[in-house]
Amino acid sequence: MGYAWGLFLGVPFLTGFVSSWFLNVETLHSRFETVMVSILTTLLIGVALVGLRYEGLFCLLMALPLALPFPIAGGLVASYILRRRGRASTSPAFAAWLVILPLMMLAEHAARLEPPVVSVTTSVTIDAPVSTVWRNVIAFRQLAAPEEWLFRAGIAYPASAQIVGSGPGAVRYCRFSRFRGADHHVG
Repeated sequence: MGYAWGLFLGVPFLTGFVSSWFLNVETLHSRFETVMVSILTTLLIGVALVGLRYEGLFCLLMALPLALPFPIAGGLVASYILRRRGRASTSPAFAAWLVILPLMMLAEHAARLEPPVVSVTTSVTIDAPVSTVWRNVIAFRQLAAPEEWLFRAGIAYPASAQIVGSGPGAVRYCRFSRFRGADHHVG
């Protein structure tokens, strides 16, 4: 998955850049109007993704504060280029910005950067016989869907677990409402 910088920084930046470029190419508008077009374009894309069921509304709302600075920056860069140039014809700078995104994604893919692996260990002491703990914590059966609005909005929740084997070395397969979770070795 070598596309994180291009996808999460480049695409929002280019979204603001292109929308603001087309807003300002004929007549220069205020910075406020440029920023608003950048924001509204980003929100429109988010609404389209929710409508096509590519993203959950809650996920988009959580990402919005992190994502909005990049289209705003793209819009302001486009506005700056157009103001500096002083004429309304197309510029090589516009084409350069359109080429930068695919090049950035290609470079990131070619670099094959590996994210760091961090081990996290937790433990809980339960005052109950091992057979009770095993049946209710390690290998729990199907769970009822939670009623909270957060989970109805799309956040995944644990649905069931299956244990293969017994005792130390057994493997637990966790299933969530929207995906199959990680396999855990019970020790």
